[in-house]
This record gives sequence, C-alpha cells and structure tokens, in this order.
Amino acid sequence: MLLFAIERSSSTPGAALYRGSDLLAACAFPCNHPPSANFHFPWTSAIRALFSSASPAELSAILLTIGPGSFSGIRAALSFAQGLALPFPHIRILGASTAAVIAWQHLASATPGDTCTVIGDARREYFWQAHFRREPAGLSLASCPEHCAASVFTPNPDRLSAPASRRDVLPADLCFHPPAQTSADFELLPYSTRHSAQLAFPTAEALASLYFADPSAFIENPLPIYLHAAV
Repeated sequence: MLLFAIERSSSTPGAALYRGSDLLAACAFPCNHPPSANFHFPWTSAIRALFSSASPAELSAILLTIGPGSFSGIRAALSFAQGLALPFPHIRILGASTAAVIAWQHLASATPGDTCTVIGDARREYFWQAHFRREPAGLSLASCPEHCAASVFTPNPDRLSAPASRRDVLPADLCFHPPAQTSADFELLPYSTRHSAQLAFPTAEALASLYFADPSAFIENPLPIYLHAAV
C-alpha cells in the first residue's frame, strides 16, 4: 500500500510518500516563488522527485490538509491530487482539517483524555478555534457533547476584539494570545495546564501519522474548509 501526503495549507508546505507505515521519502518546498518568463511550479517538481522509485499507479490514497489555511495552497494541492488520481480509479483522495493535524502533532504521544485548543487567524478581525481530545484510537472534538470524530470539524470564527462576556468561548484556564501571524500560521494552546502559546505548523508526516492512527478523521473527496464565503 502506497500513501502520499501533501500539506499546502500553511507557510511550511511539504509532501511525504509511505509504503505501509514506512516513510520512503519526504520533501519541503516553498509556498511562494517569484514570477518568471519560464513560469513553473517548483513544488510539483519536488513531488515528481519523490516518485523516482515508485509509480503513482501504486498509490492507494492521497492525503491532504484541507484548511483552515492558505486559500490558494489548499486548492492547488486538491487540484494536483485530483489530476494525479484521474487515470487510476482505485486511488482515494482523503482530507483532514489542518486544525486536526496540528492537534495531533501535540496529542499523538499524550495520554487519552488530554485536550488541546488550536487557534488560528481568520482575518477580518476574527479568529477561529477548535478543541480536541486525545482518544485511545485517535482524536475527537472535545467541544462536542459526545466527542464527535475530528472529521466533523467546521470553523466558528469569533471576533478578536470581543468584549469580556464573549470570551467565555475559551476554556477558563486557557492563556490566550491573539495570533499575530497570517491565516497560514497557527497557535497551539494546550489547556490541561497553563503555559504560553506556541506557534505550530502542520506537516505532511503528521498528516500521515493521523491517518494511520485515526482514519475516521478524514473525509473522502473533500472540499476546502473556508472561513469566509468564497467569492
């Protein structure tokens, strides 16, 4: 079983190729590149190099981060995956929220029951947040009454400048620091104990790790997760 993971929702994009759970190759690539007369996409060239010893026909699934995050990056990765899988009907395209991947990076080695909150810049003076809980076999949304699967995550932007009465959407013991980065950069704030927020970025390797631990966190034939209506 060959699996291919692509992360293009953040400012630290990359890709990874797996045979079973064994990592065959991985790469990082720039999300921005200057225009030129001979315009090309260096990230697709980097991906092509990953398949030097394997064929796309061997793939059983392509994994993607689908946001919230870079509007263009997510759509470019999704289009690339659909094109790569087009000649091979057996290849599944599976997407997980960027929020779940970031949470998994923090909770993968945690004790079941541990929780964390992922907060990101939704722009337009809004932020988005998601509360996740470590389960014995993966992740759930801790903000849901019955701890729903991580795949049901939908962003719920709230104003950064909300009055005190509106800030109860955050856990009482959470040290919240409004994000100062772009929507592609996120702050991961564990609320099991008080400590400063740490900046976190999703990786292709963490995307694959989440799939191996909890396939239910993924949606087949996904659409991007938009924070605001696409126009």
